[in-house]
Amino acid sequence: MPLTITSRSNPRYRGWVQLRSRRARKRSGEFLIDGPRDSLRAIQSGILPREILCSADCDLETVAAESELGQVLAWAEANDALIRVASALFPAVCYGQRDSHVVAVASAASSAPLDGLSVPLAPLIVILDGIEKPGNVGAIYRTADAVGADAVLLTGTTTDRFNPNAIRSSAGTVFAMPTAIGDHDAVAKWLADRKIKVALARVDGECSYWDLPLTEAIAIVFGNEAEGLGTQWERAPHEAFRIPMAGIADSLNVSVSAAVVLFEAKRQRLSKV
Repeated sequence: MPLTITSRSNPRYRGWVQLRSRRARKRSGEFLIDGPRDSLRAIQSGILPREILCSADCDLETVAAESELGQVLAWAEANDALIRVASALFPAVCYGQRDSHVVAVASAASSAPLDGLSVPLAPLIVILDGIEKPGNVGAIYRTADAVGADAVLLTGTTTDRFNPNAIRSSAGTVFAMPTAIGDHDAVAKWLADRKIKVALARVDGECSYWDLPLTEAIAIVFGNEAEGLGTQWERAPHEAFRIPMAGIADSLNVSVSAAVVLFEAKRQRLSKV
């Protein structure tokens, strides 16, 4: 029989609740995955949870074996990772999403070192420079996955792809997309060494994204929601582009901007075939 947690003072339970905080995630090296869909995608991507937390009011006997929940529970039982959590305690662990039934606790996967990241000859790379809002991070990962981007690079210190909201917004794609983290100079050198062109998304860019050649080896950089891209990107060769705006707003939400540009890249690449 799996262990059942019934007390709010249980140190393991308190630790799980604290993982909603970025500080606790950074300190412990662990993070939470909400729900069966994303937990299963993590497992399928090779991120194996240390624990699978299941609400005590979930009737294990009636869960369909072929469902996402059934597959996660079967994996948890086979790996002695299943822990039941009393119904009254589970909402704090799952952030109020009682219908998720399960929450996985996993160790943060280390991102590939830049030099260990393998990309094809004409890669499409997405760079997130200091994107702060987890929903935007996850949405961009989801778009990068949808268009078949080859990697996501993270620069700056604010981007947290293992924030539970980022994971949820990404539909679990943060686990499957090749990712590396580096400072601006290291990333710029890595791109230059591989002759990968750099395109910067700026409201004052010289050309429209419609005129940007996106079939060649290219890295598209999207900046912080409030401040955009800093001047550090201007130290290396680059081309700045804009998304034409017809109304009074000068820009789109960064995740929408990424979707617009990345699907244009996909369109151009499909047209070239």
